[in-house]
Amino acid sequence: MPPGTGALPAVRRPGAALRDLRGQVLRPVSRGIAGVLGRVQARARRRGARAQARVAGAAVLCQMAQVLGFEVMPVPLRLALAGAGLGLVLVAALMRLRLRAPGTGGPVLLLLGLGLSALAGLMVAGPPQDLPVRLQQASLPLWFIAAPGLVRARRPAAQSGGRARRRAPPGPARVCLPPALRLGLKAVPLLALGMALARPAVEVGGILRPAPFLDSQGIHLSAYVIFGVLVCLVHGGGGWRRIWPFVGLCLLLILLYRVRTVQLGCLVWIGVLAWARFTAESRLILAMLAAAAAYGLAVALSGELDLAAVSSGRVAVWAERLDLLATRSWDMLLVGSGAGSDLRSSAVWWWEEKNSHNDLLGLVIEHGVIGLAGFLALFALALRGAGPRAVAVLLAVLVMGAVSNGLLARPLAGFLFALGFAGALAADAAARAGRAQARHRMGQGARPPAPPGRGVRQDGTAGRTGDTRADRGEARA
Repeated sequence: MPPGTGALPAVRRPGAALRDLRGQVLRPVSRGIAGVLGRVQARARRRGARAQARVAGAAVLCQMAQVLGFEVMPVPLRLALAGAGLGLVLVAALMRLRLRAPGTGGPVLLLLGLGLSALAGLMVAGPPQDLPVRLQQASLPLWFIAAPGLVRARRPAAQSGGRARRRAPPGPARVCLPPALRLGLKAVPLLALGMALARPAVEVGGILRPAPFLDSQGIHLSAYVIFGVLVCLVHGGGGWRRIWPFVGLCLLLILLYRVRTVQLGCLVWIGVLAWARFTAESRLILAMLAAAAAYGLAVALSGELDLAAVSSGRVAVWAERLDLLATRSWDMLLVGSGAGSDLRSSAVWWWEEKNSHNDLLGLVIEHGVIGLAGFLALFALALRGAGPRAVAVLLAVLVMGAVSNGLLARPLAGFLFALGFAGALAADAAARAGRAQARHRMGQGARPPAPPGRGVRQDGTAGRTGDTRADRGEARA
């Protein structure tokens, strides 16, 4: 130490070298290993998602083949395609559960409810004789699990020109189903129109209606499938320029088929979508007008309205089913009497055994409170955090199931609504991401985009491009 200086030599503590080694060597190495493992897991997840989409696409192919070839396909081939589609969608649902994808809680709870009901029925009444019906009902939650893997959100193409590409903010993502599926969806209303023009009209319930393209014995399945195609096209068909003729054709067919359950579901779906676009003041005014109109209609028809006649006997049948549930023991009320046990003759529909035409009542009768709890959990968990498009689809499905036979008994229509719901979820997520991105840009001080055909001068004021000589000079530069 030099004389006259009071500084002491630095004393290195014993653990300093170990800390330096940990900070300079071990921590970067651990971060690098974690990054490599993360990339490997992300790559494996992408490969698993692609494989799940291929399996789900094969299941959709089986279902679409049944829809497009229902009238010309032999029954054994149709049953084989239905079985293959059920097996493939089961595999696709398990693959998506293995990927721990979000939004699978509600369908899993419905499956658990149906499974617990089947297990309880097996313990009480022995092996079931209605296995095809149970498998048919189980296909709906499987489709709600597997369908989101087919939906893709794509960004629109960038604008031409280097300056425009650098300055233009990215547009909102466009939700699209696979191209082959979109082509098949567009073929369905064309097939329905061709069958309606080629075949004579049929009389159902005293009303003359177009010939159905599915199930020559009834018009309801055709109407449900057309509504499902409409939902898929709107929420996953791409741009409106490509789908508006098919959307209009689907709406026309729904009007001509005159199936009131489908028309009510379509009104609910359109109403929720329109309601989401109104402001709070407009919603309040519309709600008051709707309440006043409903009250006036109820007063006008109070002495003339026959609910049994208007509902085609449903109200009377629901009252009979409620009386049946009131006489059941607690254990049968909890687990139900098995799939297919809702088929009964009634005083109103005396000529044939029919179900209760209400999915909620049917679930309580066949699968008990456990099955109904799983069904309601499917909607409750799906509605949590859902946007207006997904809420519209779910409410339409719930309303149709509450007033008639819903999707549990119609797997050919159920898979279409599951695809439409998946597209609606993706569209809502893309819209939220677009709004968040716009708020972020505005928070950074970015100006809102100018209207089409108008430019922004150097002083910040908006004007039509080429208005001034300076603007024309900048354009030439």
